[in-house]
Order: sequence, then structure tokens, then C-alpha cells
Amino acid sequence: MGKYRGPKPASTRDLEAVQQMLGLQPNSTSSKGSPTPIKDPIFVCIDCEAFEHNQSKITEIGVAVLDTRETAHLNPTSDPLQAWFRKIQYAHYRPVEYARLQNKTFIQGCPEQFNFGPSTWVHLADMRRILQNIFADPTQLDRAADFTTTTTTTTSPDPSAEPDRNIIFVAHGAGNDTAYLRHLSFDLSSPSSSSSSSSPDAGISQTLDTQLLAGSTKKTPLSLHRLCLCLNLQPVNLHNAGNDAGYTLQALVALGVNEVGNPGGFAREVREGQFGIGRKLPGVRFERGRKAAVVWGGSTMGRGRGDEEEEEEEEEGRRGVKGLAALGGARDAKTTTTRTTRTPITTRPKAFPQPAAERQEYKGTTRLAAAEEKAGGTDKRKRKREWEGLGDAVERG
Repeated sequence: MGKYRGPKPASTRDLEAVQQMLGLQPNSTSSKGSPTPIKDPIFVCIDCEAFEHNQSKITEIGVAVLDTRETAHLNPTSDPLQAWFRKIQYAHYRPVEYARLQNKTFIQGCPEQFNFGPSTWVHLADMRRILQNIFADPTQLDRAADFTTTTTTTTSPDPSAEPDRNIIFVAHGAGNDTAYLRHLSFDLSSPSSSSSSSSPDAGISQTLDTQLLAGSTKKTPLSLHRLCLCLNLQPVNLHNAGNDAGYTLQALVALGVNEVGNPGGFAREVREGQFGIGRKLPGVRFERGRKAAVVWGGSTMGRGRGDEEEEEEEEEGRRGVKGLAALGGARDAKTTTTRTTRTPITTRPKAFPQPAAERQEYKGTTRLAAAEEKAGGTDKRKRKREWEGLGDAVERG
């Protein structure tokens, strides 16, 4: 029996735990330094984007979910990473109240460029209930913002329902996102204030921080961009909350899967690789031309309320979407909105009308050019005729 050499580093223990949850190594408790196995886990990754000039204003919420039951048949050595990534569900929520706010001073935000599906417009007050729905049943992520059919944790549980799953909360810099969630009145640890019971907003079994998992420290911080590049992932449109949540969960899976065939490979890449700590990174890659379709969710769907309230919310939503024009790029948009959580509509934009002053100025310029042409041509043409005449005179001489 080998000699006990003390506890393993936290990052090593967490990585072993991830591999056990993904079914990449057997659940073993024989070693004193090994993690306690967690049965039947489901990963829920959250990322929040806050307005750079007021961190209490949460402008985007991104969610990614991976059910380990969906990956049980995958093999880390024969199945490519993309086969694992295809099992991930994604969501991107945007409060209409902050539709005009976009980060562009300290970081370059891209709220319209969600890579993994449509973005969902919601009311800020809806987000707590949506998050409760997500953590109540992460497998139903696509219905979390549909208040017409979805029940929440504030309702009595169905006795015949299947037992709660072990939910693993994932984030890159978990402390920041946990704090941002509190601005949405959602606390991962405190009891629900709107419920008579003492149940928390979310019952989680464990928190995994991909920064710590990758060995990041205060002296050598590891950004999500660097983490993805070190794992040979090619992130696009970072600083969109939905994309950041998706790439964070993909990085977690890639860490666990890659270490099976290449133990210690990631640590070597961080120390010595092309994108390792201390080396200059390429700029974040953006695809501005591709914009996500948008749908309406939460109370913006307008079911079961008075006409006056529904009209007010519709107008507020229109103002929010129009606010994007002030940020630029609205003329290039290729999406329209529809009040449904099912199928987004994508169309070509209508032509924007030209202001009357510009039309008048254009007409005046056209008339002036026509008058000059009729009077004998432009100065350039006159000079050309003069040079031609001079050439004729020289030849005759």
C-alpha cells in the first residue's frame, strides 16, 4: 500500500471529481485525498454580464446545462469533444429594462451575438422566477421562461415526481457571478423570501469554479479566453453572457476529457504552451454580422393580464429593442421579434427611410449637376478639352 503523502491540491481533487461525475473514472473512496463521489449529477453553469458603469445593473444572464445521463454512452478516447458539447443546452436572457446598456469602455460587449440559439427578452423582475425554474429542473431549460406552463419551486412538489438531482453549480470566477445573482434577488444559499417554506432558492450539491480548477491564482489569473485557447477551443463573441456560460461549461468538459488521454497536458500547456501564462493573447474574435434571433419570455408573453398592462409591456419591449439602434448596428440587423418562446422569426430588415432634409439636399445636388452638364460640362471636362486643343495646336505647328 502506497504511503499517504497528504491531501491533494484543490484543483486536482476537483478535476478528479469532474471526471467521476462524467463517468471518466470509477467512483472510488479508497484514497484519503480522493473526492467524495456524487451520484447522478447535472451541471448548471451561470454567467452574468453587469453594466461597466454600474455593477448592480445585470444586463445579460447566460445559462448552460449538461445532464450526465445524456453523456453516459460517450467514450473519452473515441468520441470527439464536439459529441460531448452537443449534449449541452444553452439559454441567454436579456432584461428589457437594460436593453440600451452595452459595455464598450473597459470591455467590448456583444449582447446581440449569442452563438447557441435565440436570445430571450424578459422583465428584470422575472429573472428570479426563471432561475428558480432552472434549478428546480435543469433538464427543462428551454421552458424555464415559459410562465404559461412551467411550475416553480414555490409550488408544492409532486409526490410522484422523480427525486431531486445533484446539481453542480459551475462558473468562471464563481464569487462574481454569485454576487451578481444577488442583484437579481436570487441567492444560492439563503432561503426563498417569497416562499413560506425554508427551502433555498437553489439546492446545489457542489460549486465548481473553472478558474480554480485550472490552477488560477491571484498572481497568475486565468481568463476564460486564455483557458479556452489552452484547451484548443476557439471562442467567438466572448463577453456575451450566454456564450461565456457555454464556453465555461465546454472548458470544464474539455478539461476532464482531455486529461484522460493526456494526464498533466493542460498544466504543461498553461506553463509552456503558445497561450500559457505571461504570453500575449490574440484579440477576442467577434462575428458582428451574425445576430441571434430574439424571442419573448416570462411575463412579456402577455398571458392572463389586462389589455392595458399588456400594451404597456409591449411598448416597453419595443423601446428596449429600439434602444439597440442607439448603440449602432441596428441597420444591419437580420432579425425580428415574435411574442413566443417557440420558433424565432428571422427576416431581412426593411429599408430605413431617408430623412427629408437629406432627400432635399440630394435632389438639389442632382439638379445642380444636371445644370452644369447642360451648360457645357464640369471644370474637369473643360480642362480636358483645353489640353486636347493645345495638343492639336502643337501638331499643327
